[in-house]
Amino acid sequence: MAGPYADYSIAILNTILSTTSEQIYKFHAPNVVKGPGLLQVEIQTEGTSGLKAVFKLNDKDVFSYGPSSTNITRVLQALIPSDALNVRNNVLSGEIVAGSGSFRVRNIVIWWQAE
Repeated sequence: MAGPYADYSIAILNTILSTTSEQIYKFHAPNVVKGPGLLQVEIQTEGTSGLKAVFKLNDKDVFSYGPSSTNITRVLQALIPSDALNVRNNVLSGEIVAGSGSFRVRNIVIWWQAE
């Protein structure tokens, strides 16, 4: 396919973040990555008190949530810096860095531009 074009990866999860960084999703980008990407993640928080969570892609911060003491279920979006995406293997990780409560990751879509 002649590019550039949009490519993506989708995951249906049910992962609860902890206070230890953990791999949430591993995906393969088989084509050339150009420009920024887009992270869409469905989250659900419960029993929160000053809860703050951080998402990293290949060990680079791409999204920070909170601190918040509000229980929510919604889809959040963040731009992924172009230097955070790798051709081939990519790992999205997350952890709770402050506060307390439950932070559940349900669905993830990661978009990037390819050639």
